[in-house]
Amino acid sequence: MSKKNRKKIEENSGSPTWYLSYGDMVTQLLCFFVLLFSMSTIDIAKLRKIVEYFRAKGGLESIMEGTKEIINENPPTEEIEKLKKVKKELEKKIKEMKIEDYVEVILEEKGLIIRFTEPILFDKGSADLKPKLFPLLKEIAFIVKNIPNNIRIEGYTCDLPINTPKYPSNWELSTARAINVAKFLINQKIQPPRIYVVGYGEFNPLYPNTNEENRRKNRRVDLIILNPNFKF
Repeated sequence: MSKKNRKKIEENSGSPTWYLSYGDMVTQLLCFFVLLFSMSTIDIAKLRKIVEYFRAKGGLESIMEGTKEIINENPPTEEIEKLKKVKKELEKKIKEMKIEDYVEVILEEKGLIIRFTEPILFDKGSADLKPKLFPLLKEIAFIVKNIPNNIRIEGYTCDLPINTPKYPSNWELSTARAINVAKFLINQKIQPPRIYVVGYGEFNPLYPNTNEENRRKNRRVDLIILNPNFKF
């Protein structure tokens, strides 16, 4: 048999030999990810998706990319979905009160942040709550009564120093602001053990304290309806 004929027979006899190495590598890769899942909490849906990727995708690069996307998926939890509903309720109330410029609702992993800036909640250098915001605080208290989430209240100031008999430093002022919000909620029948109070003073500003507008935004209180799955 000539070399030419022998070469034709080899070419028509089956798949190229490199397919075996490729197949072994893909199989080992699949076993590796199965092992990773077996050592953690197994999510059957994600595992099934990985297997489907291995079946459907032809290239190793595509398989790796698809598997990476699946593992990094972070679908909304049930708690986050609940907080999304609360966010919509509060945004509606804020719009009705026409205070969108001073109250912001932000959903983060740690929970739902209701952010009050100084003019709507306090006067400059003061920790006394303004009555204008009582309706919104009552709405928040009403919502919180019907859910088990704890509340974290964080007080902040700008960098302007304060030294009065009542507030010797920004720490005292920021803490007093957070405490007064907490007292309001407690008066609305929110159980005190559910509430945490923190005063940050002039630290952790949202914006550089380079002008009065930025300082106004930094003088704030964050009321956070906590996500119970988040660890500080």
